[in-house]
Amino acid sequence: MADFWVSPARFRYIRNEIIWAIEVVLPLEPGQWPPEVRETGYEGHNKQRSNHAPYEASCLITSEVLSRLERTGGDGETLVWEVQHGLNNYNLLSPRARTAVNYVSGWRRRRLGYQAWLKQRRYRKK
Repeated sequence: MADFWVSPARFRYIRNEIIWAIEVVLPLEPGQWPPEVRETGYEGHNKQRSNHAPYEASCLITSEVLSRLERTGGDGETLVWEVQHGLNNYNLLSPRARTAVNYVSGWRRRRLGYQAWLKQRRYRKK
C-alpha cells in the first residue's frame, strides 16, 4: 500500500483505509499523519485557516480506530500483528483478522458488542 494515501478529511473507515491506518498511522507519534507522497517528492502543505488544531483530525481517527480495535479483543490483536508484519491485503489476512476488519470498518461504531455481532453474523449465514 505504498502508493495509497488518505487525508484525514477524506478518511471514511472502509476496509482498505482501516488496514492502511493500522500499517502507517498507528505506529506514528500521536497527532502525526503521514505526508502525501507526490511524484516530485515535494511535500506541500495547505495554508488554510481552520477552527481546529492541525493534529486534531489525526488524533480523532487514531483514537477511533484504536477504540474499535479494543472491542474486538484477540481478533483485533491478530489483525494489528498481521498488518504490521506485512500482510496489508484483505485477502491475505487470516479469517479472524478479516472478521475484525469487517467489524471495525464502517462509517460508525457498531451498536452490538463484538461477540454479539459474531453470533448475529453466524445466524444470518445459516
